[in-house]
Amino acid sequence: MFSVYDSAMSDEWRVSLALGGRTGVPKKLVEDLRVRLGDDIGVSADKAHRYLYAGTEKAADEAGQVAREALTLDGRVADSSVLERWDPDGQKWRDPRAETADDKASENPANMIEFVRDNPSCIDFTDGCSVCTVADGNIVCSAPRIQCQVKALTCSRKIGF
Repeated sequence: MFSVYDSAMSDEWRVSLALGGRTGVPKKLVEDLRVRLGDDIGVSADKAHRYLYAGTEKAADEAGQVAREALTLDGRVADSSVLERWDPDGQKWRDPRAETADDKASENPANMIEFVRDNPSCIDFTDGCSVCTVADGNIVCSAPRIQCQVKALTCSRKIGF
């Protein structure tokens, strides 16, 4: 893989273009695309993919459109174009529309019941948005904070602590 981009993956959004037909991306094409996109978009490539890195979803989407046009002008076709967002917790690129198991953990009351059953000494737990307390066998949760990001359930206080 070669890159004409010197960031350490600090950009949050990526477009991954899978190339059809001929494999390999001439270095000149990657460099030309880099010039067309400017300094705010990172560009790298390997034999079968071209990657575009951006700080915002909109910038990544627009860069993907420009790259698809450039491929067409060169007689190449992108078999697929995938917009992805970097997940710093999971340390991998993810489809921003797909929910992970952790995202859904607190949406399902069965998950809370399982968590309490599996952590019998835990009396307070959180998903990063709500704080829940176990009292007399019942689970009572606060209202979720506005604009929070749901995470896996974790114990925040145990019996006797």
